[in-house]
This record gives sequence, C-alpha cells and structure tokens, in this order.
Amino acid sequence: AIQEQTVNVWFYPGILQLEGFLEMFLHYGPKLRSISLAGAIGQVDEDILSLMCLAGESVLTLDFEECGIDQSMLEPLMDTLKELKGLRDLDLSGNKLDANAALKLMRSLGEARVDLDTVRLDRNPLGNPEVLKGEIAAALATRGESVVAGGDLVLHLGDDAVRWCPSAREGSLAQRLRDDGADVIKTSSMKEMDRAIAQRELGWQKYEKHDPAAQSSG
Repeated sequence: AIQEQTVNVWFYPGILQLEGFLEMFLHYGPKLRSISLAGAIGQVDEDILSLMCLAGESVLTLDFEECGIDQSMLEPLMDTLKELKGLRDLDLSGNKLDANAALKLMRSLGEARVDLDTVRLDRNPLGNPEVLKGEIAAALATRGESVVAGGDLVLHLGDDAVRWCPSAREGSLAQRLRDDGADVIKTSSMKEMDRAIAQRELGWQKYEKHDPAAQSSG
C-alpha cells in the first residue's frame, strides 16, 4: 500500500519498464516533494517526462542524474518544467548535454519564466567551463532585465557556479548602475592616483610641522 507520508521517491530504473505503474503512482499516489529517476540511462524519454507533470505543484526537486538526456530532449523537458509550477531544483548532472545544449536550456528557462533556485549540469560534456559561464551569465543578465522580483538561480558546473539574482544588492555598484546610469563609474589613471597620494602625504607633513600637539606626540 502507498503510505500517505511518502514525500520523496526514487524510482528504480527497472520499475519504469512496468507498463502503467509510473502513471498510476503519480496520478493516484501521495503528494511528492522530490522525484528521482537517477541512473535510468536510456529509459527517460518524452513519455516519461510528460508523466512527471502528473505530480503537480508539490514537487520541489527533480533528479535526472545520469539519465542519458541530450539536446534532443530539451523541448519535452521544458514542457515538463513549465507545468511544475512549484519546482525549485533540477539535477541534470552526468548526462549528455554539451555547451550549446546547456546554453539553450538556460535561455529557454529565462524566456519561459521558469524560476529555479538551482540547476546542476556538472559531469556533462560542456567543454571549456569558463567560456560557458560567460555565455550563461550573459543569458541570465538578459533575463534579469525584465524581472522585478523573485529568488535567485545557482547554476553548478562542477566546482564552479554561476549565480544570478533578479535584484541588485542595496548599495552595490549594480544597483547604482541601474538607478543612476553609467555616470556613477569614475575612472582615474595611475598618475592621478599617485598625485593624490603624494598631495595627501604632503598635507600630513605640513600638519605635523606646524601642530605642536602632533610634534609632542611624535
């Protein structure tokens, strides 16, 4: 019997082959907080992704680690993500997504306003992570231009991560750029900085020379 307190579930890869089981479980079973299909290589297809929508808004986490997901499955994956309104964390680590597929996914998430907290993409064939991080950061910045409020997004790439916040921190340069424009950025040459330091030191020397209190304290 299905226990009502069940909120986290991992489907053993072999059980996905039982006809009708997954559909019945998701449709008539308890509300789930997290669903894992980790390790189901070659078994997660468009039909399986479509069935995930039956879990509804209670699902916070989807774990598709090592499921053999590649670029050809991005469209059905996005269809599922758009339906799961409560989703916050998506694990796609250890799949077959290259850099182009990862960038396409991040752009699709932004365009569809699918607001996630974390997306895991480590152990995918992403190529140069530094180049990809820059491209994804640009995609997230474009997304952020039209967002007024919300959470944030952390994209994990192995030991690195790209973090996006929809609103600038109070008092930060990003906030001043947003509110006041590029005029808030002041530039100085090294010569100007050296001159300013020299003038400040000269001012202290004059102060020490003419102030009795400064002389006695020395």
